[in-house]
Amino acid sequence: MKPLLFLFTLLTGSLLAQPLDSLNSKSQRIELQSVDLIQVRASKRSPMAVTRLDAASIKAADNGQGLPFVLQFQPSLLQSSDAGNGMGYTYLRMRGMDQTRINVTINGVALNDPEGHGVFWVNTPDLTSSLNSIQIQRGVGTSTAGPGAFGGSLSLEVGQPDKEASQSITLGGGSFLSARTTYAWQSGEMPQGKGSLRFMGRMSHMQSEGFVDRSGSKLNSYLFAMAYREGNQSIRYVHFNGHEVSQQAWWGIPMVKWRGDQAGVEAYILNNYLDNDAADHLRESGNTTYNYYRYPNEIDNYRQSHHQLIATKALDNDWTLNMTSYLVTGKGYFEQWKANQDYAAYGLANPIVEGNTVSSTNLVRQRWLDNLSVGTNISLSKQLGDWKAVMGYAGQGFIGDHYGTLPWMAINPLQGLDAMDYRYYESYGDKTDNMAFIKVEIPMFDGDWLAYGDLQLRHISYDIYGLDADRVDLNNMDSKRFTFFNPKVGMDRQWANNSRSYLSMAVANREPTRGDFIASMQLEEPLAERLMDWELGHQAKVGKGHMELNLYHMAYKDQLVPTGALNDVGALIRTNVASSFRQGLEIMASYPLSKVALLGFNSTFSRNRIADFEEELFDYVSGQAVINHYLNSPIAMSPEGMLNAYVLVDAKPLSLRVDWQAVSKQYLDNTGSDERALDPYQTLNLTTTWQINTTQSLSLNLRNVGNVTYAPNGYTWGYYLAGQRSDENFVYPMAGRHGMLTYRVTF
Repeated sequence: MKPLLFLFTLLTGSLLAQPLDSLNSKSQRIELQSVDLIQVRASKRSPMAVTRLDAASIKAADNGQGLPFVLQFQPSLLQSSDAGNGMGYTYLRMRGMDQTRINVTINGVALNDPEGHGVFWVNTPDLTSSLNSIQIQRGVGTSTAGPGAFGGSLSLEVGQPDKEASQSITLGGGSFLSARTTYAWQSGEMPQGKGSLRFMGRMSHMQSEGFVDRSGSKLNSYLFAMAYREGNQSIRYVHFNGHEVSQQAWWGIPMVKWRGDQAGVEAYILNNYLDNDAADHLRESGNTTYNYYRYPNEIDNYRQSHHQLIATKALDNDWTLNMTSYLVTGKGYFEQWKANQDYAAYGLANPIVEGNTVSSTNLVRQRWLDNLSVGTNISLSKQLGDWKAVMGYAGQGFIGDHYGTLPWMAINPLQGLDAMDYRYYESYGDKTDNMAFIKVEIPMFDGDWLAYGDLQLRHISYDIYGLDADRVDLNNMDSKRFTFFNPKVGMDRQWANNSRSYLSMAVANREPTRGDFIASMQLEEPLAERLMDWELGHQAKVGKGHMELNLYHMAYKDQLVPTGALNDVGALIRTNVASSFRQGLEIMASYPLSKVALLGFNSTFSRNRIADFEEELFDYVSGQAVINHYLNSPIAMSPEGMLNAYVLVDAKPLSLRVDWQAVSKQYLDNTGSDERALDPYQTLNLTTTWQINTTQSLSLNLRNVGNVTYAPNGYTWGYYLAGQRSDENFVYPMAGRHGMLTYRVTF
């Protein structure tokens, strides 16, 4: 870890810890929600596509699933789940981009993993219960901490204690032995001399057996926050912790099995040399619930802890200072059973048993991560009417320890403490990420027009060293250094009829991930990506309703796109393509049918293309690579049509919401082949709530009411045998008709 960044973080943390009465005061009142997040959130007139959700909207959509499913009916978003019921490992895509390319912040602190850029929602279970607000930005959006937004960004706000004291309990139960228990409390405002003090807390437990075989999860979490305010200054401490134990279902289901193709299943068994037990397991499992993993303890076990200290101070001349120091720690492993493993592959000498040399054994291995991130975000803002300027800095230091242990071997050459301490591989990632920005919004022509500018400079320093999981020496890898300049400009026009139009252009750059670098060690090193994003939008009232249109064109240079295959831990394998684009039209509308009924919809129609895609497959007979070129081919996992529609009827004490979703065909790779594609699908969800009284409610959420068999996610990989192409497709199916009953009481 770089010592200067740690020293800087400690110094700023000390400043944040100063008594508030040592800072200058000012009469103007600070609103924490806007000031804390002003450096990452768009304003109401920022020229970009934005959706805002308040705490009530989030609560209404919270039925015990992961956050991607809470957001599942928002524009241009698509969700999936390993377990098939939205609990455990869940995933989010925006405009066809996976969640490694969606920037996510919590209270302005980057949640994306610094090395892999992914967001693991399972590490922050039941975070939804504590969310105060969410802002969704589609496209590049505003400057933010962490990896650049290539599909969009999510800004989450948690840990804002309420003014009123309360306690609440949420109990839920449903299909697949799913259950949740959440207890939350608010201290309310507690006068402290010239200031006020508030506390809040939450404890949660969630579990499910999952729809797919052996895909269960047990999730525990808690959150604690305190906030002190005196005059125009405040300080807030937020701490949340999550512990997940999830059975692995990363491998998906062979498409031939999912579709009930018995001949295809037998061919899959033959081509993959499955032994008798594995073959019988595949044949006898359910078509939609088969899990490749049979070892009962094939689990992922990880704990993540977040600490945030946030201080806000009003300065002279209408300036406001916001400072956040944070610490994120995470440690855990995933466990695997492996048969007939060579000792040499684990750095071990072959043991001699009864005079015979043994070269392989059955074993259980654990792959560990032990990570630490520390950083500081600082911003200065000035706002006078609609005029606003924000300048800021975000610095993060990260170190990740990757290592493997062997808790059990059938024939163990290690004894005693050696067996406990032995690490068959260990490697490190050491990364610093520094970003500075300045944003301005300047009203013109009596405020009818607003000019927007946002300039960001970001520098990344990344070193990888040690021994990789495949015992490949990483010490010869060059240091990775990147400096990116990301400008954004735009105009907003406010019309007399309360409508609004905007136009913006934004540039984003991002570095490859750890997996990209390691996967290409023997090949050409992956390149950084560049995106130029144009957004043109219009918002207007239509009678009693509201409509929004947004047209986007996202042009990429050296975009890293999925090849369609996965690595051995379920992550996408990617390759650079020189030129590609995503362009589309997003439409959102809502209209009140009566005083108690509302109709709404959102849709995305897009075209996503690679100018020239080079596919490289291996012929296992000839030993030669086969190169195929595809011109103007569709980008993998990017549906060209998505539609969400809903009807909400709120007739107290009963309310009913019906949600319908339709998603077009998705290609599993970049070739545009219908043989390697997911079928289009339509689903229907229904939620009804009975407000028993002012303190109690009972909700029933029914999902996939039509019992549709569908898969929103999958992957493929191909090869040649004596000149004959063979492809193997895999899917992650969602459950048929299922539901969750939720009881809430506040007192």
